[in-house]
Amino acid sequence: MGSHKNRYLALYWGRRGGGEFLLSQVLEMCESTKISVLESKGPTYVKLNGSISLISFLYFTRWILARRQLLDITKTASVRTVLIVMSSPWDLFLGKRLINRGVEVVRIIHDATPHPGEMFPPRFWIKWLVRDSSRVITLSQYVSDQIGINYGVSQAPVRVTPFPIPYIERKDKILPSDSNKILLIGRGKKYQGQELLEETWKLVKIPSAQLVVAGEGFRQNQTLLGVTYKSKWMTNQELIDEIVTSKLVVLPYLEASQSGTIPICNALGVPVVITPVGGLVEQVRHGENGVISTEVSANALAVAIETAWHHKWNINYSTTQFSHEKFLRDCFSLK
Repeated sequence: MGSHKNRYLALYWGRRGGGEFLLSQVLEMCESTKISVLESKGPTYVKLNGSISLISFLYFTRWILARRQLLDITKTASVRTVLIVMSSPWDLFLGKRLINRGVEVVRIIHDATPHPGEMFPPRFWIKWLVRDSSRVITLSQYVSDQIGINYGVSQAPVRVTPFPIPYIERKDKILPSDSNKILLIGRGKKYQGQELLEETWKLVKIPSAQLVVAGEGFRQNQTLLGVTYKSKWMTNQELIDEIVTSKLVVLPYLEASQSGTIPICNALGVPVVITPVGGLVEQVRHGENGVISTEVSANALAVAIETAWHHKWNINYSTTQFSHEKFLRDCFSLK
């Protein structure tokens, strides 16, 4: 893969969180493989806790200006491909304008339907996004199949590229073998299964274990013993710090497209426990990097947690087991 200076652009309009983390990983991959990629950050109206607030007129005018600047950049820098890392309302009709200028538009579509407790993205929006792209990348086969089933979209323009294992600094890789912490971390949305895990915790027979629930949307349950709640927005480094000091990370999801947390756990050598839903099962090899519960129930999840707790783990992931070059080839149509 050679250097293609000023021919690719990675675009992310949105808030702090998963999209921002994925953008940083794409840029790091490009730097390590000597691919020159322009980074374009658009207008964002963000509360201190990281959530998008109502868009004011001021930000609407910034959006118009940012789009004009983006279109100018694609022309003056001879951009061949624009990779939209996480689609947002700022993208409205942007794809067709770029395509009409001879620019390939590749979108990463994370979800094919809204999760319980979320309103975005609505179903009509996904169908429009697919049609407003030259190609679509999904991070799991589950999402790709949903796009085909729900919207009658041919699988031809959709390519599945698993969520990349992130670059983690050496200082973050601490063996957590002596930890007694079990972690649930996320945004506290309904589909992430807080209530399921709390029911499960009553059944778990590990006296020394401590459960930590971390993320801005989780509600504190004062009746549960052995549980610490950190109800705040987690920065990327705080997320890594929580994971690396855990013995297990539990994802008790009721449904999921895929998880950005799992590859971080893989990179840090921390096993995960998951429910058998959506694209999660594509990311976990049972007994190698985690445990998959037999069903979505408190009893099954408790058994899975106890199994993972007593298992001797030796997770040694490296970038050779996940090809960053393949991820970039898929995103930027490289040969």
